[in-house]
Amino acid sequence: FQPESLIDLLCSDIMGAKSKYVIVQIASVITGATRVWLRERAADKTSRILFDPALGRECLFEEVKRIKGKTDLSKNVKKMYGIEN
Repeated sequence: FQPESLIDLLCSDIMGAKSKYVIVQIASVITGATRVWLRERAADKTSRILFDPALGRECLFEEVKRIKGKTDLSKNVKKMYGIEN
């Protein structure tokens, strides 16, 4: 999903107890750089080939933890996506 979609999903209160989607944190296996990703709850853990800004090229990102809701997001992530407390 694009960042705009993530904001829309968070702000539309879709993160209820029976939500179809879950917010996860994915990290680069090389540098440890992290991103926030959205996947379906029933899907397997995600892994993606994405651009790693610390490395300057694409590499493998794997899911490291589930973020239960927007209150669990770090201040930097909230600021980046314009999410209010």
